[in-house]
Amino acid sequence: STPDTPLSSTSTHAQNSGPAPRPPSPLSVLAVARIGSAGGGSMADWGPVVVGVVLFVLLSPGLLCELPGTHRHVDFGGFHTNGKAIFVHTLIFFAAFTILTLALHVHIYTG
Repeated sequence: STPDTPLSSTSTHAQNSGPAPRPPSPLSVLAVARIGSAGGGSMADWGPVVVGVVLFVLLSPGLLCELPGTHRHVDFGGFHTNGKAIFVHTLIFFAAFTILTLALHVHIYTG
């Protein structure tokens, strides 16, 4: 029996003498994931996507409302924003998204 010996560093260095390999692009990873799940017969859950898009539109600071507002505590339809409003709307988005997707189990299946 032969003992398990690791490859010497000179042999692996000689093989990797070219430029470092680039990581896979997000599109190629997506294509591999789509090909891998295409034959499984599983249905896609679009619930979190739809909830995220609707909340993003509704909670965009300055579009419908701004909390805290630029001129008052709450501004409606001013199309202005500030850093505080972005932070507050981000927290509201995260809380609403988490509640709708995890606690209320909003699911929309296609397939």
